[in-house]
Amino acid sequence: MRAISDPSRLLGLDVARGLAVLGMFGAHLGAPDDLVLGDPGSWGAIVHGRSSILFAVLAGVSIALLTGGRSRFEGDERRRNAEAARARARIRILVRALVIFLIGVGLSALGTNIIVILEYYALMFVLALPMIRWRARSLFVLAGVWAVVSPVVVLLLATISAAFGGSEENLLVELLVTGGYPVIIWMSFLWFGMGIGRLDLASRRVASRIAGVGALLALVGYTLGAATAVSTAPIIRAAYGPPGVILEPDWSLLRGMDAHSGTSFEIIGSSGVAAVIVGIALLIARPLRAALFPLESVGATALSTYSLQVVAYAVLFPDNEPTEWSWLWFTLTALVVCPLWRLTLGRGPLERLLHLLSVRAADGVRPRDERADAPG
Repeated sequence: MRAISDPSRLLGLDVARGLAVLGMFGAHLGAPDDLVLGDPGSWGAIVHGRSSILFAVLAGVSIALLTGGRSRFEGDERRRNAEAARARARIRILVRALVIFLIGVGLSALGTNIIVILEYYALMFVLALPMIRWRARSLFVLAGVWAVVSPVVVLLLATISAAFGGSEENLLVELLVTGGYPVIIWMSFLWFGMGIGRLDLASRRVASRIAGVGALLALVGYTLGAATAVSTAPIIRAAYGPPGVILEPDWSLLRGMDAHSGTSFEIIGSSGVAAVIVGIALLIARPLRAALFPLESVGATALSTYSLQVVAYAVLFPDNEPTEWSWLWFTLTALVVCPLWRLTLGRGPLERLLHLLSVRAADGVRPRDERADAPG
């Protein structure tokens, strides 16, 4: 129960993560396809793209916290042990990435039409390792630059890949370039989240600034995206011509801001939405904990809840045709079962496994002075 009562726990991150999971439920289970601001019946379409992006941003926050948060293991009291602490954190991240990847492979093998994010998520964890010592400002600059550069890179690589048969037999190409969550683009979300995780998230002033900057990013990204929109096709559908013939990239695919389009405008706008949600959640989670505890519990058991949702989808909808009320029933079930699980059993089952394996793997790494004094 310590995870529930620990006053140092950043409850807002669990609340935001819970929203991301429930939003992905909607994306999988029948949310409207097109968002029309003048039509309230279409507003559920807001979950498309933004929920998974919020999930990725929060993954970056988690990596930052796992690698020392604001201090980056470089405070005076930790200086002698900083190298060992970072080594332990790297091992924990690598083990988590491996376990998450294997879970993702298993869920994908169920044959649903859900594009499972976990395999992409795992690769992003590994690619984040070289940046675990970076400061918040450097991470934000990297995320911003990459938001502009990566869509061009993916468009060029996708065009070349299409000329040589696509990614049907190359998992790495699919994960990096042509899949539903192309990692080359999505690293921008992870680095943005790592930057947020390097801030003082316990400060209400910082939380307010995160929300404010996020609102500005959303305004800029979506305004420019709407002004340039000419196509709804994702960048990864860049070109499919005769085998061996590399077609000229369709540069118009770099415009607009539709969900999963992979344009700079979507990256900036959706990163802003994620920051707004994180900032507001950090502000309200503790004072409203009683009311938000079910949502917080979904976020605290996010890996288990997400995975069980895919399994339930495969069992209940073998023809990949969820019913009109599926999203509501899955959401209500999660909001009831997750808090009951936490109150009685604590960590979610997959979260417990992930924690146990990663901590045990890292336990063998000791500070240099302890290694020097060790017998033998």
